[in-house]
Amino acid sequence: MKYRITILNQRSKRMVLQPVRDAVEAALELEEPPPGQINILITESEEIKSLNSEFRGLDKTTDVLSFPAPEFPPGQIGDVAVNYDHAEIQAKRRKVRPVDELAMLAVHGVLHLLGYDDETESDRAGMQSRMNEVMAKCGLPTEENWTSLPYPNEEAVR
Repeated sequence: MKYRITILNQRSKRMVLQPVRDAVEAALELEEPPPGQINILITESEEIKSLNSEFRGLDKTTDVLSFPAPEFPPGQIGDVAVNYDHAEIQAKRRKVRPVDELAMLAVHGVLHLLGYDDETESDRAGMQSRMNEVMAKCGLPTEENWTSLPYPNEEAVR
């Protein structure tokens, strides 16, 4: 296989993560970056908040973080951390399975690693289109206007 995908589930509950792996693999196959390693961390709000504070200086939780690998050593693509607590809330709002939302968030993070951005409306539309293409390729739910959903407060995800 061209890409080595490692998924680490830090949650205390076990779950089937094959849809996440399939979606990440599909994103990599469509974008065709050089062969390499990508790591996906499934964790909870407190860990995401800690990572966000340490690496971005933002003392708040978020749904997904991407950490591109430095150009050296070769063979590394980067790491993605996905917040299960946010995914679970977003899944309920979207009426999809939590694992489907985890897959969408993982794809979102992977696309950031591969150069996609969502800062402008045009960039966001392109990223959403690619996310939906990846999800459809895997037989997972798509959403034309997918975006991180707002939360009334951080306590809602703890």
